[in-house]
Amino acid sequence: KGHNGTLVDTATVSGATQFMGNVLALDGTGDYMTVPDNDDWAFGTGDFSVDLWVKFNSITNTYYHFFHQGTVGTNEMEFWWQNNNTLNFNETPSGLAHAVSWTPVINTWYHIALVRRGNNFITYVNGVPLGATISSANLTDRANSLEIGAYTVTGGPYYFPGYLDSFRIIKGRALTPEEIKAAASKKP
Repeated sequence: KGHNGTLVDTATVSGATQFMGNVLALDGTGDYMTVPDNDDWAFGTGDFSVDLWVKFNSITNTYYHFFHQGTVGTNEMEFWWQNNNTLNFNETPSGLAHAVSWTPVINTWYHIALVRRGNNFITYVNGVPLGATISSANLTDRANSLEIGAYTVTGGPYYFPGYLDSFRIIKGRALTPEEIKAAASKKP
């Protein structure tokens, strides 16, 4: 099920560098997309999946958010790469903090997937599982818009410099390892 977003600043959706459809192009200085709040990302304790293709144009800042939703420190959910070479998924107020080691290279496409299967949170890059966190966290609902490619609340802003493609959130189902490998195999 698709959701319409609003482009912010000079963000564009373009076919210029695409390989799987239109790509969200972000310059890292204020560009992102917002999507109105929806129950499709109110996960509770159920299974879910997030997957997308990413390409970093530069790695000069501290945080690079794929998405963020909520109020900093009190009720937020976020998925990002940090320059200490970790992919992170955090949620408050549950206290969930899932992090795996990974070092990207600029100008390279990567397929990234995060799944919750039961109490296992697992992150994959290019179809390979990088690590898991066991948690029974209840990921609460929040009424904020979903920010794709940015973290604009207190403590930020942080903007993603590069391209995001084929971003999807699947509520109620964890992609299987085979499905993730199949998605990652579509690399150009």
